[in-house]
Amino acid sequence: MGCNMKDKLNVIALAALLHDIGKVGQRAYSGDKGLSKSTLGLAEYLCPSGKDGRLTHKHVLYTNEYIEATKDHFPDKLNISEIANLASYHHNPSDDYQKIITQADHLSSAMERETLDYSTTRTDFRNTLLSPVTNYISAQPDCRISEDYKYDLSPYSIKLIFPSLIEAPESQIEKYKAIWDNLIETIKKINMADEIKFINTFLSILEKYLWAVPSATNVEVPDISLFDHLKTTSAIAGCIYLSDDMNNPFILAAGDFGGIQKYIFNLKPGSGGIAKALRGRSFEVGSFSDSTAVSILNDLGLSMAHLIMNSGGKFFLLLPNTEKTSAVLTDNQKRLHDWILEERNGELRFNMSWMEVSKDDIKDFPSTLDKINEKLNAASFRGLKSFQQNNKWMEDKWTRPGYSDKYEGLCKSCHSNKIAKNIMPGETEDLCENCSKDREIGKQLVKSKFQVFDTKQSLKFKLPFLSYNLLKEMTEPDNKSDLVIEFRGELQSKYDTPYFTILKNNWVPRDEDNNVREFDWIAEKSKGRELLGYLKADVDNLGFIFSRGLVSEGKEQKDRTSISRQATLSRSLEYFFAGFIYHFLEEKYPTIYTVFSGGDDLFLIGPWDKIFDMAQELRSEFARYTCNNKSWSLSAGIAVVKHKTPVLHGQQLASINLDLSKKKTGKDSITAFSTTMSWEEYSKALKQGNQLVEWIEDGTLNSSKVYRFMTYAQELKKFDLTRNTSLLQVIPQMIYDLTRNWDNKTGSQKDAKKWAHAYTNPENKNLKILPFICEYALTKTK
Repeated sequence: MGCNMKDKLNVIALAALLHDIGKVGQRAYSGDKGLSKSTLGLAEYLCPSGKDGRLTHKHVLYTNEYIEATKDHFPDKLNISEIANLASYHHNPSDDYQKIITQADHLSSAMERETLDYSTTRTDFRNTLLSPVTNYISAQPDCRISEDYKYDLSPYSIKLIFPSLIEAPESQIEKYKAIWDNLIETIKKINMADEIKFINTFLSILEKYLWAVPSATNVEVPDISLFDHLKTTSAIAGCIYLSDDMNNPFILAAGDFGGIQKYIFNLKPGSGGIAKALRGRSFEVGSFSDSTAVSILNDLGLSMAHLIMNSGGKFFLLLPNTEKTSAVLTDNQKRLHDWILEERNGELRFNMSWMEVSKDDIKDFPSTLDKINEKLNAASFRGLKSFQQNNKWMEDKWTRPGYSDKYEGLCKSCHSNKIAKNIMPGETEDLCENCSKDREIGKQLVKSKFQVFDTKQSLKFKLPFLSYNLLKEMTEPDNKSDLVIEFRGELQSKYDTPYFTILKNNWVPRDEDNNVREFDWIAEKSKGRELLGYLKADVDNLGFIFSRGLVSEGKEQKDRTSISRQATLSRSLEYFFAGFIYHFLEEKYPTIYTVFSGGDDLFLIGPWDKIFDMAQELRSEFARYTCNNKSWSLSAGIAVVKHKTPVLHGQQLASINLDLSKKKTGKDSITAFSTTMSWEEYSKALKQGNQLVEWIEDGTLNSSKVYRFMTYAQELKKFDLTRNTSLLQVIPQMIYDLTRNWDNKTGSQKDAKKWAHAYTNPENKNLKILPFICEYALTKTK
């Protein structure tokens, strides 16, 4: 890319990123307040006229005002006058570059043509709040509880990401004024000469202030964030400018890693530092994905605005349709496959696919996502390209150099690589270089808020294309770094380092010296038996939600399929699983360990009883976050194991239970102690189980009575599942046992006996959860 073309690209990217920022200013002031005389003098040039001859779309005046107020703080190479020209004229374009911004604006929101400006159609546009996109998913009939769920108009805070019921919003002018002033003042804190680094940092700032600002208020459902609209508009505009093919000006690329379950969890017991290694290895896999996306964008000279969605180790990039783009994607894929083979013995797969995309495809982005996901799924069956040549397998690649059929000298943790001579300080001497590094990453990660990326491979931890360090604080300016990933979504006091936010949940229990607690310590925090609970959970039917949940019937709802709305939805889920879960564990369940949490799923390990409690509360919080919309549901599986159980085996048991929950009609279930239940049944089971615990602990019952009752319960559960009446012969045994052996003197004994007698009725709807109740109580009282 030539110098002039690169400079023009950055001008267009920033102009598109700023084109609607004036909406904040217009909502912060009434009339023409907040505008200088020079800006007011441009009104007849910047603003189109409505049918009545009045000027409309006056937010462009505030866009011009914003750029004027901040022009001294942009990188010197950028032509500020041209940025202001392109950004401010997008509703009244006259030249080709202005029309690029206009076209990108329309494509971002899937508009066929412009709608009337809200200043002429609504009188309350300054009071309109952002509606949660999760509330308008229509995967089931009559799924919404209320139309009054809204977000508070405020900068990003993990405590404010939950919507609330607001029937009649009060005036938001003062809040808009605060956001407007902060946007002006914060950009002045950026000290960066590199244009791409500046744009990436500015993106992070925009997200903090605009995540809860509605992009449009003159629509039936204002559920697209202004941040996502600006970000996607910038990506679209850059692609249109660079593309070689105006019929299909875009390439949509998607990438994710396969084989990660076995790779992450295949850690051998007895090798020491398993908790640190697991956390480090899980984080490293996520870093593979992040660094690949960053590398592709870096090679193409594009900003992080082109990272349309990124969650759960899967990314989607919107790129210009050029020969260079295809070459960069092919090269990055090959280099990564070679690296996986050489450095990770082919234990991982990197799946990446891309396809040409038209402007109509951008407007119907759910269908486009379906197509790229199908291609990505097909790619997952092809294996590493490093094993192939001319569509044939290269058999010599299947045996790694130095392979021996003997286990002598192999790493104690992975049994795959040779023991390293030079390992990380403080680690045992029987680890390979990779396993030693996993433990060092896990050790540093729990103390860190930042991940510093560098393309020169000069930093401590090496990835295929980048190297990185993990830092707790940014103590000195680091302009030499290519990107600094910030984990918490926090505003910085200054921006002399190229920041970009990617939320990471790195919560784990720690000791007084901030070291990761091991699993034996976690198990000891259980009540009753010292066991671990492995919890796996994910959102049900998410593929359907992304492909069809946003599509409404009727032409008036056509913009439901926009790329900006998809981006808002993806980011909303990331806020919950990567952002909220961290603080949720920190505040309420500090002894629970995060293996991973992001995208739409999580895997947590903790004291078994805390895991059971947390699962119930997690589901309630997710329902609250998604506005109690019945289209959203969560399924989970819990395995209860000893702390010395191999992690791979424990997660496999949890995965089996999660699969059982997914197979239940309607999903939205949890499986534990060999019982699959709806969440309502699970709540009942926990309540009754804890009551049984109380009776055992206060002497009302003893364990032997509950053991016998659990035996009866298992027979009754079989009857409930099969309706085989021969199994009911257990009921007379139960009645005899209750009559002969269960006391009936004190109030608690009478209550316990009454509770037990209810299960002698074969029509009791809770028969199937009775074995769970008994096993839960016995496990909690040993």
